[in-house]
Amino acid sequence: MSPTSSGRYGVKRLCSIPGISRASFHHWRRTAADRNARQAADARPAVRIRAVHQQSVGRHLRSPKNRGA
Repeated sequence: MSPTSSGRYGVKRLCSIPGISRASFHHWRRTAADRNARQAADARPAVRIRAVHQQSVGRHLRSPKNRGA
């Protein structure tokens, strides 16, 4: 449970510490699902890129140019 949902600390107090506006905080909370979806979508290509990179490691050393032929 987050401090704001437990009622222990108010949004006004929590926002005053780092110096952000309450409107910014509420926007951040409201758009959390969109951010999470975007991060998940961004992660999918990254996984594929890492896999392709791992498969290609060392292949340039086997090219005809590097065999001394």
